[in-house]
Amino acid sequence: AYMGFWGSGNPAAKSGGMIITSPTSDVRPGSKGTQAALLETKSFLGQIAAGNIFVGTFGGVHNIKYGDVYMGRPFTFNARPKAIKFWYKGTVGSNDKARLFICMGKWSSYHKVDTYDQSTFFNPSDESLPEGPIYGYGDWIQETTVNEWTEITLPITYRSDEMPNYLMITASSSYRGDYMEGS
Repeated sequence: AYMGFWGSGNPAAKSGGMIITSPTSDVRPGSKGTQAALLETKSFLGQIAAGNIFVGTFGGVHNIKYGDVYMGRPFTFNARPKAIKFWYKGTVGSNDKARLFICMGKWSSYHKVDTYDQSTFFNPSDESLPEGPIYGYGDWIQETTVNEWTEITLPITYRSDEMPNYLMITASSSYRGDYMEGS
């Protein structure tokens, strides 16, 4: 599979006639950029699709509800980052949460997620993936609406002094979007 830097679940969502991640011109104050990522959770024919963006690529669609996701990519670290900073603003729906996590490790390849098989879903608190050990991670969850652009600093917790060789970052408009849940 081709490993671009950023991927999204749009290929699966398009099979259902919708887009869940798109560019928006509503950028943070002081940004030199002209677009930001807009992640939306939408319902189509009784299925929930969470807007998402991740390091990796979407591999293919089994049907409107399931697909393959190739999470992470090789990354040359010259130091171990202490945190990741990003800007966020968003409307969080009823009984939902927005989520971003980062994970680094010593892996032999990307982590393949089959959205039909929950045993392949990623949990950053796991000590390893089938591809190798997890050296560091951070997990941010937002439960309430934030109306103004806000800078977030997410600390990275390390379990090892080893230098990672793979990077995984993912953000979702609904933290249980893998389970077709959200609002």
